[in-house]
Amino acid sequence: MLRDDRSGIDLIFRAPHGIPKHDWSLDIGDAIHNIRSAFDALAWGMAHANGKQPTHPKSVKFPICETDKQWREGVKDWIGELPEQLQDRLRIVQPFTFAPPGAASVLPMVHEVLEIQDAQAERRSAR
Repeated sequence: MLRDDRSGIDLIFRAPHGIPKHDWSLDIGDAIHNIRSAFDALAWGMAHANGKQPTHPKSVKFPICETDKQWREGVKDWIGELPEQLQDRLRIVQPFTFAPPGAASVLPMVHEVLEIQDAQAERRSAR
């Protein structure tokens, strides 16, 4: 579940004594990061399909939009350059198309946790 302060996801389960919880937490974090990376790789491939070059390559990432307004803004970045069929495929997996407003959804959780982690890492490396 996403923490109230949106600083992380808490996975709660019972584990027998002796399980390497610290190692598992690192593995789970890596898995979440890899999921996000896979989605972004998909977006990169879509943006470059059929030899195309996106106008704003640095803004190419898999969109995760919780509202139709966020989606419309995201389309302006690079999605609008995709064929309509690919735009539709990206749109139907967006949480706002199937989850009630405010409902928990996995994609926004993954996005928010990684955005926060990346921002914290950038602040640490800037010191």
